[in-house]
Amino acid sequence: MISNVHTRKSFYIGITFFCIIGCAILDTKQPTLYDTRSGLFSKQFTTGEIRAVKAGFKAYPFEYSEEFGNLLLWRIHSKNQAFSRQLVKLPELNDGITPDEARALHTMYVYIKGMQAERKKKPGSTLEPGSRSLHIINEMTQDGLTNDSYRYSPSLEAFLWLIMDGHFDAQLFEAEYVNSLTFTKTVWGTMKGPRWEDFDVVTDRVNNPELLHYYITKNISYKKGHNTQSAKQVFSRGFGDCYDVAFFGKYLLERAGYKTTLRQVRYTNDQQHGLLVIQKDGHYLLVVDFTPEGNTLSGPYRDISQVDNTLSRGKRIYHRSWGSDLLPGR
Repeated sequence: MISNVHTRKSFYIGITFFCIIGCAILDTKQPTLYDTRSGLFSKQFTTGEIRAVKAGFKAYPFEYSEEFGNLLLWRIHSKNQAFSRQLVKLPELNDGITPDEARALHTMYVYIKGMQAERKKKPGSTLEPGSRSLHIINEMTQDGLTNDSYRYSPSLEAFLWLIMDGHFDAQLFEAEYVNSLTFTKTVWGTMKGPRWEDFDVVTDRVNNPELLHYYITKNISYKKGHNTQSAKQVFSRGFGDCYDVAFFGKYLLERAGYKTTLRQVRYTNDQQHGLLVIQKDGHYLLVVDFTPEGNTLSGPYRDISQVDNTLSRGKRIYHRSWGSDLLPGR
């Protein structure tokens, strides 16, 4: 049992696992580019205005990047409204549209426009509804939707990165990726560099259970025998034990809008902490199962006893409880 946020008692016989169980999605809606710029999608650009904006951007990209970006968002909206409404949630576009971002939006518009044209062709087109590329685009849109809560789509952000970094090839994109999760993890790569250095930016980006599991697997090493760490310390140091990582996951998923709590199971012969659980439609998804062997994601489970059995590795359990009393400092 943890006595406070700074120390642990090591004399317990048993392994202690903490789980975070999400019971719903919280409403964490935040203003986006669409919310703060009224009329962004309803404005009607004349042919003369379109020509003027394009000419202005070509001659003075830094001065016209915002206006050109808005024009492109409007044009993308005319082709795929659901896609555009998720696109404007991306943080890259909400802190001002740079020339590189505007050029990426142009590439994105040309691609979306081409997809719409292909869909009108006779059956047998490579972009018929249900094709892989269209499926991934639809998944990118869905990745930003969580009931009524605000959360931007990390796969759509990865799509923007792919284009901005000069690695987008339409034919390869359509053939290479199975789904948006595979695509996102591929673009994320080693998760090094400026895009991965800011704690708040990264914790906004890692905003669903599957990506949390992936991030932990790639970035956090198991290490015990230290004082309990905050989520920010786990992020900056890149290590923790299962207790640290459970609270790291709790912080990220609550930030993304998930309601969470803790679960404890103790069994004999050793001591260990960790496990984070998310509930979907009354079921439990075990998101963090952090041990020296790495992290495991499992579930969904219909019953909490199934979760407990997984946490105990099938061994005899002599203590289990829900987690409000397991929070640090209590």
